[in-house]
Amino acid sequence: MNRKWVFAALLSAAVMSTCKKSESGDGSLGYRIEATNLSSSFSTTTKNTSEVSVDVTTPGITWASGTVTAGKISFEAKKGTNKEAVRMELVNPPAIDIFGLNTLLGNVQLPQGVYKEVELKILLKRSESTPTLLLEGKFKNGQAVETPLQFKLNDEVNLKIEHEDISATGVDFVSVINLELDKLFSQVTPAELNSATRTNGVIVISSTSNTALYTKVKTALASCPKGKLKDKKTDEADEKKRESERKK
Repeated sequence: MNRKWVFAALLSAAVMSTCKKSESGDGSLGYRIEATNLSSSFSTTTKNTSEVSVDVTTPGITWASGTVTAGKISFEAKKGTNKEAVRMELVNPPAIDIFGLNTLLGNVQLPQGVYKEVELKILLKRSESTPTLLLEGKFKNGQAVETPLQFKLNDEVNLKIEHEDISATGVDFVSVINLELDKLFSQVTPAELNSATRTNGVIVISSTSNTALYTKVKTALASCPKGKLKDKKTDEADEKKRESERKK
């Protein structure tokens, strides 16, 4: 899969074909996408009778796997006291298992300087053949019945994340982009999932299946990404810790 690195300033543009540092004071910025908050619950349901109140199972969703195929990740900022507009793009990064380890998509070089008003924009590009976001898990209803659940995003969606200022003075950073999945079905009710069409026993939510639910989930997707900026050493230590915890 081809990659392009595009650097665009306010008055000029140049294509960068290398990730190597050209100056001793330069830094870099890597991109990582991870799934977080893998389980979510709907409001607790209580069944009332004339004599007692009986709690039934709280409906919820648990996600088990997922991939993201981004069309482009853009870095936009204002550099230095002159607020020079800077834009860098990572085009066609590889598909990423957002539930796994080693979810680093790639990195771009940051020429020495201070970057303010930092924004990351993730383009999930429309694809007829491959979902740009694919999630698989289970929906548990109020009677504790579990049904396989699948969400397939095929439409174009732009996600935006804001970061604090970055001082590129020989330091490498990683932007950890967390997709908080507990927000994804915030506009959907358990009753809607209970009555959703099944495909071979699976609740498939896509542009061609359960389309009303698909529209709601796609709208809620904009609230899911949350960014955190780390220096590279801290990020590597955190990843080793995650790997160690999974082996327990």
